[in-house]
Amino acid sequence: MDEPRNGPIYVGYLPTPRRYLLFVRIAVPAILWIAALSAGVISVSQGDPGEATWDTSIVQTWSGTVVDAGYPMLLTDEPRQLLPLVEQGKFGARELIAELIGSRVVLSGWRLERDGRTMIELEPGDGAITPDAGSPSRLSWIEYGEHTLEGEIVDFKCYLGAMKPGDGRTHKACAALCIRGGIPPVLVTRTSSGAQRYYIVTDSDGGALSTDAAAFAGEPVRVTGLVARPDGASELARVRVALDRIELR
Repeated sequence: MDEPRNGPIYVGYLPTPRRYLLFVRIAVPAILWIAALSAGVISVSQGDPGEATWDTSIVQTWSGTVVDAGYPMLLTDEPRQLLPLVEQGKFGARELIAELIGSRVVLSGWRLERDGRTMIELEPGDGAITPDAGSPSRLSWIEYGEHTLEGEIVDFKCYLGAMKPGDGRTHKACAALCIRGGIPPVLVTRTSSGAQRYYIVTDSDGGALSTDAAAFAGEPVRVTGLVARPDGASELARVRVALDRIELR
């Protein structure tokens, strides 16, 4: 039987045409190898999410003084730490905790932690916050003057373990929603040795940063502002910055 002018036709009950056999034996393995190598390159190029944890297995308690560091935080006694407070979902805790600024409390909730930095996600319900006896602690800042810092603005909740990855452009949309919802924005920088440093980003008066700053989340940025560290608690520094002094790199 003469072959069609356009070449052989594969028919299941007849021998496979030679050109189809060559394709199956050569092209298909080559395509599979290319796909595997591409997957390997993509996976290697992804950023390391770090040792971030979100421990929802057990409710924990913390005691200390509620302070306003631009965003509501708990200043603990021993060890002296500054722990940001958030609610469940993509929401900060300002509305819930605002009337307790300057008061000693016991808080219950879940721990988010990465690189020695901790955040408390408050348990829902009235039982998450109870008064605590004792004298409130005072938060004071050691000022270091104006500096220009380069890094990435992240929403701290996702970065500490609520999402993996919690940074980079793949997380940009989520980070923007979290920052608009009141999650503290934090500038993450790297030293020449690769160590990471963390700066709560506030407005120039030390209050909550404008939600317009959410547009900078997940992008390489340059921030110029007044840097300070909490006296006696070194985990989180602060940079006070006007919105127009945040720029993309």
